[in-house]
Amino acid sequence: MAKKNFHNRNSVSSQASADGRTANGVSPEIANLLVKVKQLLEEQAPEKAIDAISRSKLSSPWLTNAIGVCAMRLGNITQAAGLFQSLVGHSGVMLRRDTPVVFRTNYATALLASNNLAGCLSVLHEIGHEDDPTIVRLRAAIREWKRSLSWWQRLRWYSGDSPKKPVTLDFSLGELD
Repeated sequence: MAKKNFHNRNSVSSQASADGRTANGVSPEIANLLVKVKQLLEEQAPEKAIDAISRSKLSSPWLTNAIGVCAMRLGNITQAAGLFQSLVGHSGVMLRRDTPVVFRTNYATALLASNNLAGCLSVLHEIGHEDDPTIVRLRAAIREWKRSLSWWQRLRWYSGDSPKKPVTLDFSLGELD
């Protein structure tokens, strides 16, 4: 069986190995379904994407990630955060290092979208990969949020209290690969 390479953002639809699996250990059936889900998300149809996943009766962490992305795009942030946490969680608050970066960045995105800025920052710190495009976008949104705070709000933020002002995310939430 092909070795699973979870530490990069290789597309799940990449070339298959001799045993038919992609570099991420995804079967051709799952890779094809993820291509369809990606297309449906590009068409702004996350409900249809969830329906396609459900009808397939397939199971994979990549499909759980896709359902989480669809949930975020539908505004079901709490559900999405729970799905991503189940993919990346480890004992306590530590993230599993053997999960793809995209799963962990989706978790950070869901935390930020649910107004859990401290949780998001903790996850981003733990991920590392500061040059990752999603991490760059999330950190830019947080920087802009900080700049928009009043003096009193910044004082509260630096003293450990989170202002009630949410971080604005002006990009599509979640990624498949």
